[in-house]
Amino acid sequence: MQVDQGTITRYEKDAPELLESVTSGEAENIMKRNPKTGYCVRFDDGLCSIHRERGDAFLGDACHFFPRITRRIGEEVIMSASISCPEIVRIILNSDAPFKVENRSIDRQPYTLKNYLPEGLEEGHGQEIISALMDMVEEAPNAERAMARIVIIAKSLETFEPEKWHEVVPFLIKMADSRLLPPQKNQNDPYFLLQTLWALIHASGNTKRPRMEEVFERMEKALGMIIDRSSLDIMLNVGQEDYPQILSKKWDISAREESDKILKRWMQAQLSMAGFPFAGFGKTLYDRAVIMAVRFATTKLALMCHMQEDGNRAEDAAVVKIIQTISRFMDHLADPELSINLYTDAGWMHDARLRALVGDS
Repeated sequence: MQVDQGTITRYEKDAPELLESVTSGEAENIMKRNPKTGYCVRFDDGLCSIHRERGDAFLGDACHFFPRITRRIGEEVIMSASISCPEIVRIILNSDAPFKVENRSIDRQPYTLKNYLPEGLEEGHGQEIISALMDMVEEAPNAERAMARIVIIAKSLETFEPEKWHEVVPFLIKMADSRLLPPQKNQNDPYFLLQTLWALIHASGNTKRPRMEEVFERMEKALGMIIDRSSLDIMLNVGQEDYPQILSKKWDISAREESDKILKRWMQAQLSMAGFPFAGFGKTLYDRAVIMAVRFATTKLALMCHMQEDGNRAEDAAVVKIIQTISRFMDHLADPELSINLYTDAGWMHDARLRALVGDS
């Protein structure tokens, strides 16, 4: 977990012993990991010892605000939440209006609060654009079409100056379907999705992730495959090459309609917590859309692989676990460059391939 400079200053003044728990790594200041458990060195019997002994004021912003995410868009400060937290997943999936924007007062803001409003875009238009995209997801015929639209809208939006975004977004939403390329399918994409997921896990180090391993192994079993944990080679079980096709047929017959709300809510959560199109994981707007689409496809595949024997979708508790587990890992990746390189190698940086990957046909 990152530690902001304001918290470092507080430690230096009032709790110098806490500086022993801070090191540097993926960011300038981060909490040390326990080499035996992979947890923060201040994690003690399920609780944060800093919080217990010193109180909330001595938590760094990353720990204090989690799972809340705060972004400044012009003069508006927008607070949403991350689906890396299981309770947030449950709220998003079960509430009637989990993304309704309400005015609130808070007693603490992040030490650093970047303004994501592009130069030239008027105040208030930022949240309107985000809301328009979230409404589009809600009204789309299915989650797959909504995801395909996000990709093509992002690609088109890059051709306009940001000060025009407020004017063109409604038009791009309206015209999105007419701009979609025919889906270009690759029957090996389910295998490649799992291989790519493990490549990211492998590259992120030796941190123990028992829940991620459990979800991953269930996906391997459902696809009739094994990923070599060292070489990343794909090994198919003899006589089981048709597992992805059987899984897809089973999904279309029974679980797809039941899971559509889940996937739409997942997308809306991504748009909300990223402040998309103004922020997100990726250097360019199109990169951010591609990364979101591949994560959508990965999450959808995981839900497919966890279907019950009778063909119904996974039970609610399993759905929460799947979404939270994958999101927790993906949301803590430090650099989008490896993801983009892997997606380029797989051919997923092209609209037609992405449309097929997410399942829009």
